[in-house]
Amino acid sequence: MSKKLLAILCITVLFASAAHAGIVFGTITEGGRAAANVGIEIKCGPSGPFRASTNGQGSYSVRVNATGECSLRITNKPGNPVTPIFSYAQPVRYDFTLIRSSSNVYTLN
Repeated sequence: MSKKLLAILCITVLFASAAHAGIVFGTITEGGRAAANVGIEIKCGPSGPFRASTNGQGSYSVRVNATGECSLRITNKPGNPVTPIFSYAQPVRYDFTLIRSSSNVYTLN
């Protein structure tokens, strides 16, 4: 295979995967306040995980290189709550509230 053909193939694959990428963004709150430094992991079938953390205002943004049904999981709270989401080629917003039970286990609402 020539170097030129290989380069064209690599560029094509790179842009094809970027065409199916989307952005999942939003905010996470707890007790009516922004939840800072919350670890987020998004997994879409065999793709991922794609990781991020919330900033001081509870906002997050994750580039997800897959579309379709996914799961969003909180990685640094007891119980590691998880919820189904969908990723699209266009940006999609999901806002969640962390709810702590009396046994100190978190869920997402």
